[in-house]
Amino acid sequence: QYYEAKNDKDIEKFEQLINIENDNNTGIKEYSFKSHCQLAIIYLERKDKENFLKNFSEYIILYPKMHQNDQTDTMNELFQIISLDNDFHYEICLSIIDKMNELRNKDKSIEKELLTLGTRFCN
Repeated sequence: QYYEAKNDKDIEKFEQLINIENDNNTGIKEYSFKSHCQLAIIYLERKDKENFLKNFSEYIILYPKMHQNDQTDTMNELFQIISLDNDFHYEICLSIIDKMNELRNKDKSIEKELLTLGTRFCN
């Protein structure tokens, strides 16, 4: 279902995957993590900052719990999309840094990710 949704850029299918994992209370929420990343990408492409930040926040909350390969792959996808649009890039970078500082205050486990991602996104 995830790969079908990814190919179609289907927001509803990604949201269904997230809901299924949330309802099942699964330990590692790999498909929720990947779905939030894909939703963030879709909303970035649409320049929908509010929905981008909503999904980016969920993605970052799950980020420390994921395998390194999944972290790297999804981050590269986000990075490629952000770097395509220089006008929107600056605005999104400021929003990402603000959101990550807010999340860092709630969950200290994302401290390392804040430094890594903030530097990477906003170079």
